[in-house]
Amino acid sequence: MAAKRSAPSPKAPPTETVDIGPAQAAALADPTRSRILFLLSQEDLTISQVASLLHLSVPTVHHHVQKLLESGLIWQTKTEPKGHLLQKFYRAPASICTAAAWKEMSTEQRRAYQATILAVLKGVLEESIGATLTLPEPQRGSVLGSAVTLPWTEKMQQRLMDLSFEFAEKIETLAREHPIKEGERRLHFVLGIGPAPLPADVPLAEKV
Repeated sequence: MAAKRSAPSPKAPPTETVDIGPAQAAALADPTRSRILFLLSQEDLTISQVASLLHLSVPTVHHHVQKLLESGLIWQTKTEPKGHLLQKFYRAPASICTAAAWKEMSTEQRRAYQATILAVLKGVLEESIGATLTLPEPQRGSVLGSAVTLPWTEKMQQRLMDLSFEFAEKIETLAREHPIKEGERRLHFVLGIGPAPLPADVPLAEKV
């Protein structure tokens, strides 16, 4: 008989969105922490479960989880008995907003934060590549892709951000309506915007 899970901790933040400052951005500059944050934004997990999903040691994940806890980016939601031990489950917000802190960040912090976001997406895609190569039988619809290059203007950036947030909300609603069950197969959904390299013949002054 499965152990009964306790009620969510009253310390858990009431919001699913967290505004971050330079300190939180610094914590997220580590790609491993960003990947942990990504996993915990999908479902409540223990340190052991995160370690298994990321193929890392439990002590390593414990270290990163403590850093995320200290920076207020994740919180403990519940505990569940397992044998003589009490497992702690952690959760991250569904979305993180940097708008309030962006002006306070240094150029290097901004670069590190944005590069980390792309590194997380790269890690998710690499996991999907590995899973695809080990599938006993490829399934239609399990892998889809689309990549488009557009002009880099403020108007285009704003339009893409608006479309991305709108679509992300729909996907997050879908995820809430269909929570992942333990041991169930999973699909990654990746949505991202990133700069493309400039042509080599563009003058240096225009690249800056």
